[in-house]
Amino acid sequence: MGRYEEDWYFAGTGNLDECNGAYDVNGDYGYYITDKYPFTPPCTFGTRDPSFGKKSPTLPPLSIASDLLPKQFTLHPNHPNPFNPVTTLQYDLPEDAMVNITIYDMMGRQVKTLVNGSQTAGYKSIQWNATNNIGKPASAGLYLYTIKAGDYSQTKKMVLLK
Repeated sequence: MGRYEEDWYFAGTGNLDECNGAYDVNGDYGYYITDKYPFTPPCTFGTRDPSFGKKSPTLPPLSIASDLLPKQFTLHPNHPNPFNPVTTLQYDLPEDAMVNITIYDMMGRQVKTLVNGSQTAGYKSIQWNATNNIGKPASAGLYLYTIKAGDYSQTKKMVLLK
């Protein structure tokens, strides 16, 4: 018996081989989930139901729960800081947005564009390997990184050591 035997059932619209990882229990055509993965179509899953076989139960479609998304736009401090040769920039997008993340030197010159495009909502991160837009190493020093996403804009400082 699989570890999910008491809580889940499995219905296959094809033969058992098409729905790998399941087997028939007591000949009731209720295939129970086992520890074998992955399941392949044409398989249907649902919670244990006494009317199994009388209807075709399924789980609702998967979706991203709203409480798993950030509540506001945020640009976090890079880490490590100071860094050599790689640092990670993390940011939160509460909604889908056009995102631009650019690194500037202290003279205001653009050094590297890390992100420039549409992104979905969520918790994001990107690494900068201390190179410029043409792949040459950046000099040691103080840099600014800016995010623009929708109406949100934020700038923070980071230090590259050599």
